[in-house]
Amino acid sequence: MDINDYVNEIVLSGDLFDNADVKFVGCGLSKIDGKIQCSKIGFLRQREKIFFIDSLQSKYIACQGDVIIGIVQGRMPDLFRVDIGSSDIATLSVLSFEGATKRNYPELKVGDLVFGKLVTAHKHLEPELVCIDSIGKANGLGPLPTNQPAFMMRTSCAFCRKVLSETCPLLSGLKELYTFEICVGMNGRIFVAAPSTGVLLLIVNSIQVAENMNNHQINTMIRKLKSSNIKNL
Repeated sequence: MDINDYVNEIVLSGDLFDNADVKFVGCGLSKIDGKIQCSKIGFLRQREKIFFIDSLQSKYIACQGDVIIGIVQGRMPDLFRVDIGSSDIATLSVLSFEGATKRNYPELKVGDLVFGKLVTAHKHLEPELVCIDSIGKANGLGPLPTNQPAFMMRTSCAFCRKVLSETCPLLSGLKELYTFEICVGMNGRIFVAAPSTGVLLLIVNSIQVAENMNNHQINTMIRKLKSSNIKNL
C-alpha cells in the first residue's frame, strides 16, 4: 500500500505501507524492515513531510520532536526530573537552557512548568527534554512565566493538534479580542497567562468549550464574544 493514498483516512494497527523513501514518521508509526507500520488505530495525517496517526487518547506517548509542557518533579545534581504525562519521567539537563552554564542556570522548583522539546523518545530509554533549539536559542522554550495570572489545563492530545492546525480559528479569533499568552503542548496540556484573572477565566473557558466544537461552531462562539460587552475585563 502507498501511504500517500491513505492520508486523512482511518488506518488500523498492523497496517503496512511500502514507502521506504519516507524519512520521518511521527506518533503511531514506525519503520520496520523498510516498511512503515501502524501501531494504533486512527486517522493518518501528514504535516509537511511527516506522517503520523491522529487518534483520541488519554495517555500521551512520547514522540521525538514533540513540543510539550512538563511539570518539574525533582532535582538531581546535573538535571531535573520532569513529568510529561507519559508512562516515563523525562530528564532535563541544567545546561539545556539558553546561556546556561554549570554555575548559572534556571533554579526550577518542584511544580514549576517548562515548555520544551523532546530530543529522545525511545521505549528502552528515558525521554530527554531540552529548552533550546538546534542553534542553542530558547526560541520560546524554557520555564513558563509566573508573574501574572496563569492556568494549565489538560485536554486530549488530538485537541492540541487541532488548536495548532492552520485551519482552526480558535486562537486567531481570541487574539483579536484579548491579550494573553498561550503555550500548547502536544502532550495534552495547554498553558494560558493573561494580565487579569477575568481575561484568564474567559480564555480558559472558551478553550475548554471549543474542545467539543467543530470549526463552524468555534467561529460562531468568536462572533458572539465580539458582539458581547466583555471585551475588557
